[in-house]
Order: sequence, then structure tokens, then C-alpha cells
Amino acid sequence: MNKYHVSHKTFIAALDCFSSNMQKFKRYYNDKRLTVAEKAMLKSKVELRKSNFSKALELLEFTTTNPFLKANQLFLQGTIYNNSSASHMAIPLLKESYMRFLKLEDKEMAYNPLFALVITLINQRNITQVEFYLKELAKLNLRSPYRQSSFLRAKALYYSLIDNNQKALEEINKAMEIKSESLNQKIAFFLVAKFVILFKLKRFNECEQILSEYKDTSGFADSANYNFMRIMLSHFLHDSPIYAYEKHFKGVDELRFQVNVIKHLSVAETELAKMYWEKLQTINSILYQDNLVYTGDYGLFSACLAKHSRKNENKTLSFNLNELRGSNTQDKLYKVLTSNSKTHTKEELIKLIWDEEYSVENSQRFNRLLSRVKRKYNLNVRVRKGSYRVEESQDAS
Repeated sequence: MNKYHVSHKTFIAALDCFSSNMQKFKRYYNDKRLTVAEKAMLKSKVELRKSNFSKALELLEFTTTNPFLKANQLFLQGTIYNNSSASHMAIPLLKESYMRFLKLEDKEMAYNPLFALVITLINQRNITQVEFYLKELAKLNLRSPYRQSSFLRAKALYYSLIDNNQKALEEINKAMEIKSESLNQKIAFFLVAKFVILFKLKRFNECEQILSEYKDTSGFADSANYNFMRIMLSHFLHDSPIYAYEKHFKGVDELRFQVNVIKHLSVAETELAKMYWEKLQTINSILYQDNLVYTGDYGLFSACLAKHSRKNENKTLSFNLNELRGSNTQDKLYKVLTSNSKTHTKEELIKLIWDEEYSVENSQRFNRLLSRVKRKYNLNVRVRKGSYRVEESQDAS
């Protein structure tokens, strides 16, 4: 056993029960055998699971000279950045964590940052580095059934990345055939990978079956991926209207912005789509280039984007966003509500009026503003499924 595993056996025991027994895991918060730094990392993992990324990072703002704890700290920081769509910041942290564990001759723990690194590089479509680090991953301890299945999942995503999707499907099926308690607990990750592969193979009926399986798993609690796949697949296959709100994508801004791009393109609101596209560009300017050009892998987003971009080449909003600037807030809201655009959520209206993200405070401010605008312009504003639209006034003859 590695000497650091002896020194930190209680910390490792806590990590081992994170996925299987959260009640037991949280009892370690008060375990006197753990250091302040170890307890901070345990609490950070919980905040990460809840997508409270700022709080999770804040808990890791400690200094340690312990090489084992430092390597774990870097791994957690990298994971948080990756989950919050900041993969450019995650990659160097994960690489450093991996190298530090290797320096400690701890291949058991080195697996964690290395596997996370491979998945992050796959998402970045960095084929050369994926191939290199997949070979490194194969050298580590893959004796446990779950690590064997996870390695096959990474291989499946790699084959999908290079468009060998039939091979990818074979690998993900093999991965899901390896039975283990850990696989049952984390099956949602494997279902997402299989969904991606089946969509690229245009086996859409099976994609819908995967969604049904996903909903029945414990991973459904972490529902941003599920909401994205459900909303976008229904829209792609059946032209279903898109109703998507911030609560559906808590902490996963990239998926939320992608959905809003497609939502606005689907009703010819090109300028609003571009507003969300600009947000995507702040996350990754290589994937999201100017003029709604997407350089990422084929999937739900790119398929929907291509579908609507062709339709909307010559369409735009009935108002220009630049024209709203300088207007008072009542006039802004009136112009947006009475445009030819169909509906807007409260989150979108708050963004258009004040250029602010939704909060309880500005939600209340919006309600007051809407009341004034309705009285001033005699508007009949109806709310359906969280979206606002103007209908013919009841006083109209």
C-alpha cells in the first residue's frame, strides 16, 4: 500500500463512500481524524455535485505542503472548472494533478485526474492528446470492474470523435455489460455516451429509448444533461416548441446557452440567438465562431443549428437590439412585447431590458415594471408556461 494511503486512510475511506452513501459521507465532516484541508475537500465535492461551483472552489482556497493533499486539491479544482464549462482552465490542473500522483508513485489515485483529463480532451476534440492519454490510462490500475467499464466508455467516445461510430457503439455496449455496483450508481454517464453515439448513427428511436432509461436512473437527479437531450431531441424529431429555463440547467451554462440559441432560431429571432451565441463564445471561441459557425462534433446542437440556420438566413427580429439602447425601461419592454416575436421568458426579458441575469430581486423589479407598462399601454399580457406574450386587449372592439 502506498505510504500516503496509510497516512490518509480515513480521507480515502470518505471518498470511497461518496457515491454510495451520502449520509455516511457527511458524517466525516466531524471526524477528528481528518485535517481541516481534508474536510474542506469533502465539502467541496458535495457543492460540486449540487453545481455550486463558486462555493466548491472557495472551499479549496487553502494552502498545503502535503503532496498527497495538493494533488487531490488540484484534481478537484480541475473537475470543478471542467463541469462549469471552463475546460481551458481544467486541463492544466488535471495534468498537474496526474503528474503529482505519479511522482508519489500512486497509480491508484492518478487514475482519477487522468480519466477526467481524457474526457475533457474528448470534449475539446483534441484527438492527438486523447490518443496519448488513453495509452497512459491503459497503463494504470484497471483491475476494478468499474474502471474497466469507464476505460471502455472513454474509448467509445474517442471512436465517436473520429467518426468510427459503429466501433464506438461496440465499446459502449461492452462497457455497460461489465456489472458492478459503481456502474449502477453512475450509469447515467454511460447512457449519455450511448445517446451521443446513437444520434450520430441516426438511430433516433433508440435515442428516445435511452432517454426513458436515463429518467429511471439515479443520475436523473443531476438533470441538466437529461433536460438538454429531452428538449433538443423532441424539437429535432418532432418540431416541438422549446420551453427551457435556467432551473433546467443549473450551473451548466453552455447547455443553457445552446438551447436558447436553437429556441430563438426556431422562431426566427436571429438577433436574440446571436446574443446567446456571444455568451457561448466567451466559453469557447474556437467552437463558437462568428456568424453562428460551430466547429464542434456532430450532435443534437449542431443538427438543430444547421436545420434552423438555413431557414433563417434572411430573417431577423422585428426590432433591432441596438435600437433598444438608450430607451427608458418602459419603452424597451413595450417594444419587445409588441414585436412580431412570439413569446419571451422572464429571464430573456430581464436580460433584454437590464442586461442582467435572472435573480429574485430583478424578478420582483420586472413584475413592477410590467404592471406599469400594461397600464400605460393598455396591454393584455398573458403568461403561459413561464413565457409572456401580448394578446388582443379585452377593451378592443
